[in-house]
Amino acid sequence: QQLTEQVGSVVEAGPEQLTMGGLPGLRFRIANTVDGTARRSTIVFAFDGTTQYVVACQHTSEGLAEIQRGCDQILRTFTMNP
Repeated sequence: QQLTEQVGSVVEAGPEQLTMGGLPGLRFRIANTVDGTARRSTIVFAFDGTTQYVVACQHTSEGLAEIQRGCDQILRTFTMNP
């Protein structure tokens, strides 16, 4: 919450617990405005011991459907390579 406020963003939802590639994770939905354009972001953190994986998907209102489909696919198909 503090980090998002420092950069002028607002947490709209989260943390939401989920699993990404078999790893425990948290999803946040963030809103901000950049150069007068409203943007929304989905940020997912997944944890494997001391390693953190981050997936960040950002879109304007026009790109919502396309970007959300791509982001969902990344989260659904993420795998760990040994």
